[in-house]
Amino acid sequence: SASAEVHCEALAADTSAVAAAEGGGGGGALAERLRGPIGLEMQAPWAALLLWGYKTVETRLYPLPAELLGREVFIVESAEGCAGVSAVSDEVAAGTPGLRILGTAVFSATDPYADRTSWEADEYRHRVPPTSPYGWKDGRLIYGWEVSTIRPFAEPAPVPAMRR
Repeated sequence: SASAEVHCEALAADTSAVAAAEGGGGGGALAERLRGPIGLEMQAPWAALLLWGYKTVETRLYPLPAELLGREVFIVESAEGCAGVSAVSDEVAAGTPGLRILGTAVFSATDPYADRTSWEADEYRHRVPPTSPYGWKDGRLIYGWEVSTIRPFAEPAPVPAMRR
């Protein structure tokens, strides 16, 4: 199980970091940062749904960096908040209240949804209802990260010190 001694990087959610990971400049720095354990922030209730196996596709506005495909990622649950707004600062102290590690997941693919129809047809896997602020909006590309393996912890673990 995870412990507070684990050092973990939070997955960068900004598009400039994603562009760098895809070779858009500066990718070496991001690739270097992705070498240690990685934590993916997910607001409640999405993190638990993923680790219970009810949510088999995580959705984001950016593709999963190629370096993380097939790699175990810590799932860091934050409190439910504003859609699309991270509750995690760039520097996180060990044991920060409101954050906990629920387990790990491995993602096997990251593909964009072609259109609203394909997005809505996949609701049974991503679990995002059409009326959700996380739902489809015309003119905005959404990626589906296919979950291949989950490993929920018996008890949530406190977060270690980490940074974006």
